[in-house]
Amino acid sequence: MQVQGFSTYSNYNSQMQARTPVFRGYTSRFGKTLHSAIDRGYPTEVEKKSLLGEIQKFIREKLSPDRLLGEGAHGSVYKIDDDFCMKFDIGTKPRAKKMGELPENGFKGLKTYYGSKVADFDDVAILKNVSPDGEHIPVGVPQKFAINNSSDENFVYYQCIALPRLSDLPQKSFDAVAEDCQRLNELGAKNKTHYTFDYINPNNFVIVNDKIRIIDDINVLKSSEDNSVANLFNVFLEKSFLNTPVQYSLYSETTRKKLFKKIVLAGMKAGLPMRSKHSTENLSSWKNVVNELCGMDNPYGEVLHNLEKISQNPNKEQRLKLANDYLDSLFEYDKFQD
Repeated sequence: MQVQGFSTYSNYNSQMQARTPVFRGYTSRFGKTLHSAIDRGYPTEVEKKSLLGEIQKFIREKLSPDRLLGEGAHGSVYKIDDDFCMKFDIGTKPRAKKMGELPENGFKGLKTYYGSKVADFDDVAILKNVSPDGEHIPVGVPQKFAINNSSDENFVYYQCIALPRLSDLPQKSFDAVAEDCQRLNELGAKNKTHYTFDYINPNNFVIVNDKIRIIDDINVLKSSEDNSVANLFNVFLEKSFLNTPVQYSLYSETTRKKLFKKIVLAGMKAGLPMRSKHSTENLSSWKNVVNELCGMDNPYGEVLHNLEKISQNPNKEQRLKLANDYLDSLFEYDKFQD
């Protein structure tokens, strides 16, 4: 099974490399004009006319497979230039009849988020380009691979490729994501609402070099649920693909513990809550990750309680040291038990 899985992955990887856009290192006339409009806060009438003409020309002449960056559940995304890409409904031919007002971007302070529209052309949304050279890959099993292969092959890809690749990212990658999660919590509190990233689908989190970037829309919730470390468990540790939970594997236990530690420390550094007090799903995530996927013997409630107690320390350096030492003690205890 593993040989077949790796063979299938190699074929998929070759296809992706062959599809990677070869045109790099440029900003189009459209991009330069849009940058000017965004910097000003609105487009002039001359800029509106120019942008509309450029995007319609792009659709007629340059909307080709070699510019396809990816497809999600609802939209196809194509590269325009190093700075911008366009998104429209799957299976449709965009027309871009008119340009709307520049959307107000209340999330521009987020460093890892690339899902907000920066311009709107009727049936076409313009987004920041998540990866100028087109090379990015989801943290889990890529959608096309998952759909076109068996569950066994997907399991091999996840266990042998996706999970190790994610766990090997530097700590700063997870720190940046946790900081943006906490910024969303603060924005929500300021605006008397609740904003969350979409943690349901691992394809909404992509790896670009040694960074994690977040795509797709931000949820606006009526419920009082904050972003939390448990949410990051959900997308980074509990799923391999959309609505596809992962199972325990002795082969992956050490890798999962390594990833667990990076996520918890990132949350500690950012001041991100370990869980949302109003979410039973968050508690389920802690139980699943601690006692099932990571195979720890300590009761998840005890681990969560101790980490929440540490998180209340106002001194960031002390908080991180205490958390790091506690996590190491958990893993040493498991080694002793083995």
